[in-house]
Amino acid sequence: MRLIKDEGHRNLSLVEQYDENIPHYAILSHTWGADGEEVTFKDLMKGTGKNKAGYKKIEFCRNQAARDGLQFFWVDTCCIDKSSSAELSEAINSMFRWYKNADKCYVYLSDVSTSGHATNVPSSPATWEATFQKSRWFSRGWTLQELIAPASVEFFSSEGDRLGSKRSLEQYIHEITGIAIQALRGGPLTGFKVEERFSWAKHRETKRQEDKAYSLFAPVEQLKTPPSSTVPFRRDVDFVDQRRRQESHSWGLVGRVSLSSPSNTATASVNGPPRWMFWIHASNADRIEQGYREIAERVKIPRRKDPKENIFELVARWLQDESNGTWMLVLDNLDDDAVISIPQAATSKAQAGDREDRLRRPLSAYLPQSQNGAILITTRTRSVATKLVESRDVIVVDPMTDMDAITLLKKKLDVPANDEDLRELTYTLEYIPLAIVQAAAYIQQKGASCSVRQYIEAFQRNEKQKTSLLNYEAGHLRRDAEAKNSIIITWQISFDDIREKWPSSADLLSLMSYFDRQGIPKEVLRVPSQEEAIRDSIKQKKDDVRDDEKDKDEDIEDSSTSEASDDDMFEEAVDRLRSYSFVSLGKDKTFEMHGLVQLATRKWLAMHREDEKWKAQFNRKLNAALPNGNHENWASCEMLFPHAKSRPRGSDRWMTSQYENGRRYYGRRDGKVLGRENVETSYSLGMLALTYTGQGRWKEAEELVVQVMETRKRVLGQEHPDTLTIMANLALTYSNQGRWKEAEELEMQVMETRKRVLGQEHPDTLNIMNNLALTMKEQGRKGEAIKLMTECVQLQNRVLPTKHPNALSSGATLAKWQSVES
Repeated sequence: MRLIKDEGHRNLSLVEQYDENIPHYAILSHTWGADGEEVTFKDLMKGTGKNKAGYKKIEFCRNQAARDGLQFFWVDTCCIDKSSSAELSEAINSMFRWYKNADKCYVYLSDVSTSGHATNVPSSPATWEATFQKSRWFSRGWTLQELIAPASVEFFSSEGDRLGSKRSLEQYIHEITGIAIQALRGGPLTGFKVEERFSWAKHRETKRQEDKAYSLFAPVEQLKTPPSSTVPFRRDVDFVDQRRRQESHSWGLVGRVSLSSPSNTATASVNGPPRWMFWIHASNADRIEQGYREIAERVKIPRRKDPKENIFELVARWLQDESNGTWMLVLDNLDDDAVISIPQAATSKAQAGDREDRLRRPLSAYLPQSQNGAILITTRTRSVATKLVESRDVIVVDPMTDMDAITLLKKKLDVPANDEDLRELTYTLEYIPLAIVQAAAYIQQKGASCSVRQYIEAFQRNEKQKTSLLNYEAGHLRRDAEAKNSIIITWQISFDDIREKWPSSADLLSLMSYFDRQGIPKEVLRVPSQEEAIRDSIKQKKDDVRDDEKDKDEDIEDSSTSEASDDDMFEEAVDRLRSYSFVSLGKDKTFEMHGLVQLATRKWLAMHREDEKWKAQFNRKLNAALPNGNHENWASCEMLFPHAKSRPRGSDRWMTSQYENGRRYYGRRDGKVLGRENVETSYSLGMLALTYTGQGRWKEAEELVVQVMETRKRVLGQEHPDTLTIMANLALTYSNQGRWKEAEELEMQVMETRKRVLGQEHPDTLNIMNNLALTMKEQGRKGEAIKLMTECVQLQNRVLPTKHPNALSSGATLAKWQSVES
């Protein structure tokens, strides 16, 4: 989408914007004048066309948008390059959405005048009513969707006087157009028959015959998109239908289901399935925020990636808009009181200024009450349920009946068993679905060596053992309302079997238990930690020395075979955990773990004093997987954020000590095996230096950075990008100590070298230009600083993506400096 930007001082510019970053904007609705009178895309690009009659409309739209606090606006005559057939086609298909997403739509009626009358008097329509009813705007084809799509439509005379809004003038508009008032108020178009929608356009005209069909496309076809869902689970083929009881359960969940909808019914789809089905893992605030972001991405809400926007507010507004169709929102596992009471905006990426108080609202404020939607909440805590819905809307989900439990067990088992044994086992397992699924998985895995009767006996023996996990910490697990004995015992029977036969699978489950239990990425489990990478490198160096005489092709083949073998071993370990129903695979190919499986695993590790070992391993894996915070890595950071938030307490202290130990240990080991001049020898020193920098230990950081820099100069060369990076880091260390002259000299050297080696427009070159300008400003050389920062900003705007953080930061700094100078 291309928008016009008001640059101030009567200057306008055209800027390209993309769906996720489109700013707040106004949009113009009008009737075209004669050919040659309208300002075109080429006119605006060349800065011409101000003498055309149509420029008056652009001036009006700019001024009205400014009064409404909007810097951007859209006018069809000049924001579309009509010489490009591809762009024109895309614009036609996007028109309804562009008008719908606008903050304000201004209808400029060039044939309605208030001349000779008091301005801004919509309460006296008699002065313009006759010409308003006869306005050509109501007979044009394209203006139909321009009237229906936007939430806010305001009408203005040819003098720019406000006549009223779509809401205040709805009776006049209804009588003129025949459009139902409910449609004018934003009601879903699916509520009106296609024939009725066609009637709204019956007497409308367009310049070209084909435009009449195009202009009807959105009002008639817009909401025929197939229903969409974000539910992360496939339907269980062994699902046991309990419709006769009008109650439901999820996998292993016995508790309460809260229903929230405007009509106090369980669904928003009385007349058919909802158009949108949204599922949010609500176990903690970070997961809820991630769920809201996934909804925003799925439905393509404008400004969804703007860090200044409140994602909860954006999604809530979208859900409240009835024109988006019917929806159902499922908040699964909302068990924590704190999640619904803490301000949700506190977890958003940026909240500042006068909007902060408005944004810091509890989760309940972002659960809209809308006629077109319903909310289903699953929770094990009644206090949570009653805080969100009325008591009459809470459905208590009891355990399965004996017949339903037996039916589920039969579906999960593929071995013969008599009904009496099945009945006894389901009774022993307290009819809990998760316990039944885990018991069946164990029996299936054991095959002929374990019958249903043998499993019952093993269960009863385990329950009596004093070393059972049930007795750990005086029944700590049983303090959880859902942690019934049956679940814990079935878990322990299966885990003991896995640990004995397949230690690699038990190790993988131990590691996974410290991640957030939902959305565990396979890549993070497989990524080698920094210590593992260095250890492998050292081993490889030793092997190279030993096998120097071997044929290189054999080495490559051995390496490839080893890598394939590692992949196979990992997949086998995962398959075993899935076969025991310890983990499941989501639609996005990430792993999920039931909360009780996670809890039982962690407590078993603590009881056997293995928890610190796996906490450390989790920290290493996550630390190796987390990228830097650069703009291009935001998506990866967002996916890993819930796992970073779930890190065990004390992880920061652990990581610092690991770097310090790494300096001592790997410095010695690398020096012996790789040689002191090897770049990998300095890796731990560089990481430790970054840790010192983050802690404000500038002198210690400086010592390490100098050591790393000298090594890289000797080994890689003075102009190698890695050498230049560590030199730039040293300059920052000088700046943090107020040593501006030394920082400037080093930054100047790095900038000139990067220009020569990487090019003037390379992002690294632009970064050092920004830093150098800041250093100049700190020394009181404002003129030089502004000149260099201006050059930097111009280059950033040309080569970096729209709204790149570096460009925004440099631009804001430059604007601040210039405002002080003026």
